[in-house]
Formats: sequence, C-alpha cells, structure tokens
Amino acid sequence: LWALEVLAWNKNYLNPVTNALLALSKYEKQIATNLVNRPTNSLRAIYLSWLPQTSVNGDGRAQVLKSYAQKYPDEIFSLAIDLIPRSHESASHNAKPKIRWQAQVVEHKLTWGQIFAFRDKLEELLETFVIKDFKFLPPALEEMTLFTEKFRATILDRVSFLVTDKDVDPSLKEDVWNKIRDIVSEQFSFKGRRLILEFPELDELITYYEELAPTDVVKRFSWLFGDRPNLLEGERD
Repeated sequence: LWALEVLAWNKNYLNPVTNALLALSKYEKQIATNLVNRPTNSLRAIYLSWLPQTSVNGDGRAQVLKSYAQKYPDEIFSLAIDLIPRSHESASHNAKPKIRWQAQVVEHKLTWGQIFAFRDKLEELLETFVIKDFKFLPPALEEMTLFTEKFRATILDRVSFLVTDKDVDPSLKEDVWNKIRDIVSEQFSFKGRRLILEFPELDELITYYEELAPTDVVKRFSWLFGDRPNLLEGERD
C-alpha cells in the first residue's frame, strides 16, 4: 500500500493506482485485525477533499472516481461518502517519491471554494447511485446531515418513489424506515442545538416514516426492545 500511495503522487499513475486499491478493497474485510493499513484508508488519503495526497486537481480526481463507478459501484459509493467533508476529521501525509519525478509532485493549497467544488462533484456522483438503485438509499440517509440541501432534496425524492414502489424488497423498505427514525430522533434529541435539517425536511421524513411502517406487528415494534432505542421525538436533554 505504501508503494501505491507513493505512485499516486504522479498524475500518470493515479488511475491504475485507484484501480488496484479498489480491487484490493473488495477483500480487506477478510483481514479483520488490520484496522489502519487498509486499501480504503489509502484511497481516502489520496482523494481527501481538503488534503489530497496526489498532484491531480479536484476535477481530475472526480473524473477518475467517476470512471470506476460501474466497475466498482459499492466501493466508489462508500468512498465518496467517506470523502464528504466533515466538521471534525483528521488526516496525515503520505510518503512522497525520493528518487524519481520529485519535481512532478504538487501539494495543493486548497481554498474552501475548491474544497466545496470537489464536494459538489462527489454529491453528483452519489446522486447517480441513489437514482439508479434504491439499495444506496439507507447509507445515504445515514449520512444525510453531511450533504447540501440540493442533494438532500434528491434523497427525499427517491424515498418518495420508494414508498409507492410495490416491487421493492420489503426488507429494504424496513431498512429505510429504521434509518429515518434514527435521523429524526438525532435531530430532536439535543435541546437548544441548531437543527441541521430544516423543519420541512423533517416533516417530510416523518410522513415517509409513517407510510413505510411495516404491517407486521413484531417488525413494527420490536425495535423498542433494543439497546437504547431511538425514539422518533428524541430522547436526551
């Protein structure tokens, strides 16, 4: 992984390095004891919106990710989610080449405008997944508060289609139902804190929550007997 990270600094190698790391990431769960030295962590470091470890600019990085969306849909979707800027996160610098093509290494000093421009491209990429397949809705909903209002509107729109689609697997609808409850509960759980989601968005989510409720009595209420269940109205002072 160290060698691939070094190669990623060269703009001519970013594409094949990305392909190799995405292929390796399919098997990383088989090494449960290694929590840090993983292909997904290498990819995050290379493509990180605010501290990229490659000489390729934001447009170029976004284009490479997009080019692998069909070949590695699950991996690219998860990576794009991880790359969305968060208010609290950390990163470290990758190794750089010491012998050849040092002159080609460019460390980008990014402005907030450039960081947010890359975030917008990530959301455009995520949008293609959410529109194409309902299976990407639960993880998108889970991180909904990280997204811009525009992308949140797309997610809500897809949930509305999910509600009325009778061909969707009931277990997927139940998963979305549970995610909605978690989101709404979190927003209402801390009094005095500014809500990230707007009230119209919360009202829409609550409506979908009611419409997606399982008809099976056990499935509808069994979550109440879990460890610290997230109540729809919130639970903490």
